[in-house]
Amino acid sequence: MDDAHCVELNKRMTNEDLYLLENVKSHTFICDECGVELIPCSYKKAINLRKPYFKTGKNKEHKPHCFAKAVSRIREQAKKSRITTEEGFPLSYPNCFNLTAAKSVKQSPEVSDEKGTDTSHSKRTAKANLGVRQKNNYVTSSFQTVVDQYFNFPYDRDRKLNFEGITGSEYRDVFQKILNPVGKQKFRFQSKDDENKVFYSTLSWEKPGITENTITSKTFGWLVARSGR
Repeated sequence: MDDAHCVELNKRMTNEDLYLLENVKSHTFICDECGVELIPCSYKKAINLRKPYFKTGKNKEHKPHCFAKAVSRIREQAKKSRITTEEGFPLSYPNCFNLTAAKSVKQSPEVSDEKGTDTSHSKRTAKANLGVRQKNNYVTSSFQTVVDQYFNFPYDRDRKLNFEGITGSEYRDVFQKILNPVGKQKFRFQSKDDENKVFYSTLSWEKPGITENTITSKTFGWLVARSGR
């Protein structure tokens, strides 16, 4: 799973939020659909090669009614066709990119022993509330999360997106592909009327040279890495 509800922070967390969270092991995560406890994995950026994710513990499964079971199937369908219906987009997604959102991830509310705070009670309450709550869209400070949403749902790019400092109000407006006009030396990197965009293009690779300890490959072209001018 790519997201979970953090009991202590009382907020939805994406997998890449784990990179920003201090002392991940001190927090409890549960599925925001059915309340089953989830384990954060691969969140040590300097060590783990795989992206962070959440999984259920041993002998624990999502409840039969849990929508999380259908998410992988819906994501596969989204690569081939539009999944937005008259009722809207079926999955929660980041509809706002804001770097300051990272500040709210790093610190959780203090738990006062003097008041006798019962964390197990908080956990039970969160599970009860989440069992009937609909998923909501959310703010993210992860650039990679927004990029993934753009490329993983190519037929649903008309979803709302407020990207701080970038022109456009939908995913399809915020991103712009870099064109390489035939017969011209320069890429068309500037957008219409000098609007700020998130530019992207394909990246070509030469056949890698493999030695005992290294893999080397020469690259050509551009990569998603710049927003604005």
